[in-house]
Amino acid sequence: REFNVPEGWVSGFYFRQKYKRKRLQQKRERMYEKSQGKVRLCPWCETPLPPVIGKAVFRYCCLGCALQANVKREGDCWVWQKSLIVGYGQLGWRDVKKRLAHQLSYECFTGTSIPDGMHILHSCDNRACCNPRHLRAGTPLENIRDAIQKKRNCYGERRPASKLTDEIVLTIRRDKVTGSGELAKRYGVSLTALCCARTGATWRHLPLEPDKEAA
Repeated sequence: REFNVPEGWVSGFYFRQKYKRKRLQQKRERMYEKSQGKVRLCPWCETPLPPVIGKAVFRYCCLGCALQANVKREGDCWVWQKSLIVGYGQLGWRDVKKRLAHQLSYECFTGTSIPDGMHILHSCDNRACCNPRHLRAGTPLENIRDAIQKKRNCYGERRPASKLTDEIVLTIRRDKVTGSGELAKRYGVSLTALCCARTGATWRHLPLEPDKEAA
């Protein structure tokens, strides 16, 4: 749908965008003038850089330097120190849109691209880690199985919407006298949810017979 701006009226939003673009261009021109005749070095490996307009993407000579300069060594992990999204590091490199830092690290240091439909798995279970030695390619099913095996998935009382806890479910399973309807009202859940928890259809990580397991 077309938006007609009244004649003689300037939108404040478009005016600010135009002003910001002009200021940014002026800043780049000043930085370009300062860089003339000066040798700029890569902060990580000190390799001479070409005298270009001062963009952040040209601060480093290569992707490997950009990755290593923005991580912190914590044990064997390379923990990303810049922008994070859901715990994963992200980096915008040159003309490419922002990507996950551990994916860029895998491609950069192993020299192979990520196959279609594959994920990059962490052996250290640290999402922010970019150490290529801790990374490997795997299928989505392998990723899920690895999370379940290491108990990193969302189950039981870890679920934000869960009204029951491990202790309550164990109490329900010990109670052989009270009816399911009464227990459902007591704990504020539906009859179906309580029956599934009581019979082991859900909350499978807990024993069906707590007293026998304790004995």
